[in-house]
Parts: sequence; C-alpha cells; structure tokens
Amino acid sequence: MKSQHVWTLAAILAAALVGADRAGARNYTVETLPVPEGLSSATPTQINDNGDVVGLGIIGNKAVGVLWSHGTTRILYGSPAEPGGAMNQFSPKNINIHGDIIGIGSAPGVNYSPVIYDAQTDQTSALPIPSNVFLTQPNDLNDNGIGVGYSEGSDGGPDHALYWLNGQMRILPPLPYASKPFAEAFAINNWNQIVGLSYGVDGTYHGVFWQNGQPSEFTPNRAPEGEPIGINDNGQVLILGQDSHTFVYRAYVGNGAGWTDIGVLSSADDVIPAALNNKKWVIGYETGQQVQYPILWKHGQLVNLYSLLPAGSSVKLSTLFGINNKDQIIGADGYRATPGYLLTPALAAAPEISNAFPTTIPRGEANVSLTIAGTGFEDDTTVFLKNGLELPTHVLSANKLTVDIPASATSQLSSLEFRLYTPPAGGGYSKFMAVTVVARPVLTSITPARIDPGSAKTPTYFTGMKFAPGDLVTIIDQSNHIYSVAANVASDTKLAIYLPDVVRAAAGLYYLRVGDPSGRILSNPVLLTVGRAAPLISSLSPDRVPVGLTSLSLYVNATGIVTGSKVSFNGGAPVTPTSIQTNRLLVSVPASVLAQVGSYSIRVVNSFADGGTSEPKNFVVAPRPVLTAITPSTFKASTASVTLTLTGANFEAGSVVKINDTTSVTPSFISSTKLTIVLPSAVSSTAGSYFARVFNPGYANNSAPVRFTVTPK
Repeated sequence: MKSQHVWTLAAILAAALVGADRAGARNYTVETLPVPEGLSSATPTQINDNGDVVGLGIIGNKAVGVLWSHGTTRILYGSPAEPGGAMNQFSPKNINIHGDIIGIGSAPGVNYSPVIYDAQTDQTSALPIPSNVFLTQPNDLNDNGIGVGYSEGSDGGPDHALYWLNGQMRILPPLPYASKPFAEAFAINNWNQIVGLSYGVDGTYHGVFWQNGQPSEFTPNRAPEGEPIGINDNGQVLILGQDSHTFVYRAYVGNGAGWTDIGVLSSADDVIPAALNNKKWVIGYETGQQVQYPILWKHGQLVNLYSLLPAGSSVKLSTLFGINNKDQIIGADGYRATPGYLLTPALAAAPEISNAFPTTIPRGEANVSLTIAGTGFEDDTTVFLKNGLELPTHVLSANKLTVDIPASATSQLSSLEFRLYTPPAGGGYSKFMAVTVVARPVLTSITPARIDPGSAKTPTYFTGMKFAPGDLVTIIDQSNHIYSVAANVASDTKLAIYLPDVVRAAAGLYYLRVGDPSGRILSNPVLLTVGRAAPLISSLSPDRVPVGLTSLSLYVNATGIVTGSKVSFNGGAPVTPTSIQTNRLLVSVPASVLAQVGSYSIRVVNSFADGGTSEPKNFVVAPRPVLTAITPSTFKASTASVTLTLTGANFEAGSVVKINDTTSVTPSFISSTKLTIVLPSAVSSTAGSYFARVFNPGYANNSAPVRFTVTPK
C-alpha cells in the first residue's frame, strides 16, 4: 500500500469543503473516547450494533483491550487479570452484538494466540490453531459466535483460512484450482458467508467467497482485482482494489451481479476503504496531495466526513475503523492515535412537504415518478402512503427527493395521499399531502380523419375509453406547435371538439390526443390529415406492353388530378405529363422502363395539400412471344379437322393465334414453348399459303409470322 502523506490542519479544513454539497446528509455528533487511567494510549478498533466500542490500549510496552460502553470505560486484560504483576496481554480485533470479543491475547497456558474474550466474565478462551504455524491472525466475529482468520505457515508452509465455532477450528479450503494451498479469511456476515483471499491457478491471490464452507472466486471481469475488506448481511462485499494503469487505490462495492466504484473526491488520490454496514454505507479515508481525510459513501454519493461534523470542530479523523448498522462511526488520527472518537448521527428534524409535482398522476401505471419538495429531508427519508405502504426514495438534497409510485398503489384511487418519514434518531412523520389520480384516456379513432384545407367549421368526433369531464384535446403540428381545445365530453367513450381555425386552414399532418385538465395525462395519438383526398387510379391504358418498345404514351385514368399532378414509375423521380385532363393524364414512359421486363408501380403524385401520392397500379413490360415452327407445315386440304402444333418461347395461358392476322384461334396451352390449335375449316379445306402469329395479352405483343401451306386435294 502507498505510504501516507504528511498533512496539516489547514489542509484538512480545506479538504472538508470537498464533497460538502451533499443531499440530505445528517450531521454527526462527536464523542471523545477517554483513555483509561494508567494507559498511555487507547485507540478504537471496532463497534457493534449496540454502540459498544472495543480498542487497543497500551501500558508501557504491553497491549490491553479497552471497552467503551454507553459512557463507561473498562480495561480488558488477558485471563486471569494480574494488575501489578506479570500482566497477560490482549489485543481486540472485533466485538459482536453479545459483547464477545475476538482478538490476540493470552489464556491459561497460552500466550499470543487467537482468543475469545467474554467481557461479562473477564475470561478469555484460547482458539485452536493449526500445527507448524508462524502466526495466527483472527479477523472477524459474527453475532452467531463464529470467528474467522488465518494462519501463516512456518518454513514456507501453507497459509490457512480458519473458521472457529464453539471452540472448534475448521480449515477453509482454497480455490480448487489453486497453484498453492494458501488461503486467508478476512470477514464473515451473520449469514455465515465469508470473504478472503486464495491462491489462483496463476500463482497470485484472488478474492474468494465461502458459502457453506465451499470456495468460489469473485467472477472474473466482474469483480475488481483486490483485497476483500468486509461483507454485510446482504451479501455485498467491500474491496480494496488498485487501478492497473494509474496504480491508485480505489474502493468497490458489489457482488456477483456487478461492482460499483465508490469514486474519489480528488482524481489523483488513493481511496482506502475500512468497513461497510447493511445499508451499504462505506467508510474509509482518502489520501494524496499532502492531505488525508475521512470519507463516507452512502446512497451512491461520496462526501468528506469532515463536512458532516459540527461547525468549528477541531477533531482529527485521518483514519476510520468501523461503522455499525445504526450508522455510528469510530475513528482516530491514525492507527495508533489517541484519543479515538465515536460519531453518532445527530437528531434529525421531522420532514415537511411544501409541494409535489406533478399534481396529477395516471392511474394504475408502473413507476410513475413523483418529485417532492420541502425541508428536513435525510438520506434515509422514505414515503409512506395512506394505506401504510412504505416506498424508498432518491434524496437529491435536503429540500428535494423523488419517489417511484407502483401501479398497485393507484389502481383503485382518485387521490393518492402520502407523507414522509425519517427514522430515529429524531425524525418522524410529515403531514399528509395528496395528488390527483386520473385514468389515462384511450383514443381509438376520430371522425373525420381527413379534411380539406379551409373546410367549414364542423365538429370532429372522438371515440375511445376513459374520457372524463374537463378533458382537453391536444393538437401538435409538424413544427411541434401545440394547440389545446376544451372538449365537449358526451360520455366516457365519446367527445367532440371544433378544430382551431389555424389547423383547418393549413394543410399538414396533426397528432391529436385526449388528456386531463393538467395536460399531463395524455392518450395515445391519432392522426388527422388536413389535405385533399389522395388521387385514385382507376386504370392504365395500356397496362401491358412488350419489352423493347422505343417509346410509349401511357394514359393514366384517375380521380384527384390537378394542374400539378405528375406520374412516378416504381418510386422514381415523378414525370411531368404531356397532357392533363380532369380525369386523365398522358405521360411518356421512360425508355429504361420499356427496356426491362418487369412489373412497375405507377402512382399519381400530387402535393400534400392536393392529396399526396396515390396507391399504385401495376404496369407490366412483358417478353415478346417467339414462334419458331408450325407442325405440320404442309398438308392437303381436307374437310376433316386439322390440328397444328406451334413451338417457340414466351407463350402464355392467354395467348391467341391469328391466321393471316384476320382469323383468331384460341389455342390449347401446353407450355410456354408449345401451343396447339385446331384450324378453322375455312382454312384447312382451302388450298393456299398462310401465315400465323402468336399474340400475348397486352398492347402490340405479337411474334413474327411463320408460314404453313394447304395443298390441293
């Protein structure tokens, strides 16, 4: 770890201004922890949820424990106590809610070993340790009486993670793929979940989590590399990590689902965490730039703890050691500094509400955000609904917070009543305030959904659900101008309005919504078109032509034709007609269309005010039929029926065969390459030379002629 910097009181006071702009932070009162008579120093090490503090005292060159408990101070000797004699030593590490203390001390027949100290009887009990160890370090003790720590092997032997319960020791296994059987346990919560370190496959220490005695590594790429400091009863772990690029130290809080960097007040500083509680509050210190100061992270906000001390306080708290679940903090001006201090949250005032926004919220919708303004808001201030439901808040400052209202809280209400609550110390309830709850309207249709520009002032009718007296209709144009019109509500499913003159006069698209009088609870939008009806194509003439024509004039028969009407082919650039009549356009087909077989979408294109673009009609450019042979090509005249077979390509089911371009015969369609026909008797019985062509449907789509001969009988 980096060496600590030298710092001055002036620097401390300047640093206290960093992070002082806090959201609803409750100030702390400061109690000096007295040094018992006869001791040269006494430094706190940990605090339990009863507010009992244990620490390390020094007499000469001997270590003793110190217990500060609700105004009393006691020296904790090793067992048995020998004042004035060869004193047994005791160095406390942690204290649980029952007053049991774990540390290093002496017990009958044992010196400098992990022990459990019973502050009620002043008796220490030695904890068993592995054989062939150089040092055994106890670290934590939970409220179930379970202690954890580790031993360092002598002569290169393994480090063991240790677990003590009822005077029995268990060695916790390292990670299963560890390159060496080394592990260390640092902290345990009241669910008996343990965190520490274990060698990994790469031969370096990795963060490890023991559940029911089984180890698992903090998930790679999710947990930062570093040393676990503590674990709370919610399974949240505090880690001291180091940035691999800048090499500065940072604090992280999280679990298998992800990790949060608590941040830093000055970017060049190291952040050294010390402890966390069940609220996920983190304490520690920040060091750098010739200054070191205590920090507190809560509700995602990092503050300089000096900013929470009474004005003018001269207390020095460069190092913090512990925080309990009542938010009490212990610290001192260094690891062995005297005196130590106990910080207790000051009494909070009862919160007061001045207003809430919005004043109207939708009924039965999830996570509706409500912003509440007032005074006396604390980080732990919550919202209580009239039905007793408590809701968490996001406190932005001492005067503003937000809360998400669940759907279930408003599903049956027309008014939501709520008040604020700040828990002890101090605190209490505010008076009730209410916001209006309304159902969000549902809009299904409007009639008419289109009007001509400049049309007469007539009602527009709305159909939907959950309409209510006082509703407004909001109209938004394409430039985001907003118009509000009072509605004539006939029932909860029908209402009507008169459109504003400015809307009726200007062609465009308008989005209409129905809303409550506040204009905040709005329905889904429905589109109103101010513009003439779209043109409608009834037919194309021709609608089918053979590929390869050099030019073609196409008649487009349609309604809604105006002076500026144009025609588009397959969405290409609109083509200006050569002739415009009331219901007909004449337009030259682009050569690129005539040159390529395919189906083309033809549309009439008007300006928006004149109806916009029509729906498409299909125009087909088809392949020409090819006739290559007629079989038989020669036969004798006969009064009997004669069948000819025509072969070629591009024949269609609608193909027709013409003899000498005058006599039409409907063939039997065999395939796109074969047709058969029965010759008319006038042809088959009369000798002569004839030719036939195949005509496919559409304009001028015929093959070249092929001849056949009828010889005399």
